[in-house]
Amino acid sequence: MNSYKKMNKLHTLAILALLIPHANISKAEDADHDKLEFKDSMQKCWSSWKRPESECSFRFDEKTGYQKPGSLLIELANSNQKKDSGCFLKRFKVSPGKEYTAIVWIKTENLDAGAEVSLTFQYQDANKKFLKLPLNKTLTKVNDKKTSWKRLVLTSRISENGKWAEVKNLLCTLGVKNTTKGKVWFDDFEIFEN
Repeated sequence: MNSYKKMNKLHTLAILALLIPHANISKAEDADHDKLEFKDSMQKCWSSWKRPESECSFRFDEKTGYQKPGSLLIELANSNQKKDSGCFLKRFKVSPGKEYTAIVWIKTENLDAGAEVSLTFQYQDANKKFLKLPLNKTLTKVNDKKTSWKRLVLTSRISENGKWAEVKNLLCTLGVKNTTKGKVWFDDFEIFEN
């Protein structure tokens, strides 16, 4: 009888050991569904956009990165004479009345003096249509042939008033303009609700 009680007790402890971690995971997963938190080490390429006349390419660079190899690269051909722009882009679901912050690390090489590298938010409705609201942007002007890694940070509070109340998607762009040539790397992107 004594061994039966011990076995029963061990069996109960084993079941509890299996159930308790799953309960904690479920709680954490449920808590994260309502709050935006996204980190990207740039191992997967984002979508891209460029003007038709822009001479630039978009790719994953497996050798270059901020903390470890791997980043997104926009490379502008020497024939990009109109200094047209291009960008990587990714869409995130958001809610009016909340504040969001995005961070990305950038590095440049051989851009024209005065080139602009930017992190921008554009606002869309539930159908992914632009709402013609003002863009929110942070940028750095490049005046050196080669830069070390630099951080861009952008915060936006989405109002609950007027057309802002229709915002359901945030289109985040990582771009470059005002240069005829050069390279721009983007790495370790994150966005989160404050």
